[in-house]
Amino acid sequence: MAAVGNARVDTIEADHIEDHDSTLGEDESTYTQSLRSSLLTSVSKNGRGYHKYKDGQYMLPEDEKEQERLDMQHTMLLKLFGGKLILAPVKDEELLHALDLGTGTGIWAIDFADVHPNCQVLGIDLSPTQPSFVPPNCKFEVDDYESEWTFKQRFNLVHGRMMLTSIERPEELFKNTYDSLVPGGWFELQDLYMPIPSDDGTTEGTTWDDWNNGLELAIQRIGRDTRLPARYEGLMTQTGFINVEKRIYKLPSIPGQKTNT
Repeated sequence: MAAVGNARVDTIEADHIEDHDSTLGEDESTYTQSLRSSLLTSVSKNGRGYHKYKDGQYMLPEDEKEQERLDMQHTMLLKLFGGKLILAPVKDEELLHALDLGTGTGIWAIDFADVHPNCQVLGIDLSPTQPSFVPPNCKFEVDDYESEWTFKQRFNLVHGRMMLTSIERPEELFKNTYDSLVPGGWFELQDLYMPIPSDDGTTEGTTWDDWNNGLELAIQRIGRDTRLPARYEGLMTQTGFINVEKRIYKLPSIPGQKTNT
C-alpha cells in the first residue's frame, strides 16, 4: 500500500514571516565545499556503503546498488501516480521554491526542476550521492531535515517520500515544515503502510510474511515508528495544515512462498 498525503498552509500572520533577499543560487563557501568533499567517501559495513555524515542515523545504504533501487522506486511511483511527480494541486505560477526531503539520488528533484523551470528546487540528504550535472534551477545540499532548519527562503512546496525509516521526531518535522512554507504552500508525503498488507490473506505464513514482520521489528528496534504513515493525516491537521487529504494506492508486490515449518 502506498499512502499519499498533502496539505496546505493557511494564511500566516505577517509578523510570523521573515523577509529574506537570498536565493538558492548563492555561491557555496569554502567551508561548505570542503565539508562536502570530506563526505564523498562512504562508510563500509558488511559489504555495503553508508553515509558518513551523521553515520548510523539512517538505516539503509547509499552505494550504487541502493541508488539503482531508488531510481527504480522513482519509476515505479511515476507509473503508480499516472506520470505525476506530485498530486497536490499546486499551480505552476505559484511554484518559486520547492524542497525535497531525503532526496536520495536526486532524481525527483531533477525531474521536478525540468518540469518547472521557474522554480528553484533544493534537495537535501545525508548522502552526497546526487549527480553534478543538473538543471540550473536545481541544487543539492548535505543536510539533516531532523536538525534545526536554517533555510534562507520559504517554500511553496515541501516534498518527501518513503521516509518512514528515517523520521525519529515527526511532530518536530511537521512543525518545521509548516513554519518554512509560504502562505498557501503545500506539504506532500508519499510513503508505505506497514505492515504491508494483502487483499485476501494469501501472504500469511509465506516467506514474504516473515520478511515483512522481520523488517517491521528491525525498524522498531532503531527507534522508528513503522505505523507512522498512517498518522500523517492526523499530524498534518494537528500541526495546523488545512485542506488535508489522504489517498491510498495499491502497489502490487511479488508474493512469497509457503514456509516448511
